[in-house]
Amino acid sequence: MVDIPGNSTTTATISVGGSVSNTLEVAGDHDWFKITLTAGQSISVLLDGITLEDAFLRIYDSGGNLLAENDDINPGIVRDSKLAFTASQSGTYYIDVGAWE
Repeated sequence: MVDIPGNSTTTATISVGGSVSNTLEVAGDHDWFKITLTAGQSISVLLDGITLEDAFLRIYDSGGNLLAENDDINPGIVRDSKLAFTASQSGTYYIDVGAWE
């Protein structure tokens, strides 16, 4: 399995309504998935960490600016991550998947 880059050089993509399955190979690893959205388009992203104790999500714009993040669906109880996001402009966004150590 090839490691997915944890930055905007990623070639891994996901489409609206799609899903992916992958592995964080080492502690501190991040995998970024590229998604194209139109202005006003809303998405909901759910990260089911399966083997991760404490998964987290972040969404960045094409310039690498952090726009949204979620650590726990229910802090200390449900440690998977979920967030809703609405694109302010059309373009490329990045979904950052990671986990606390």
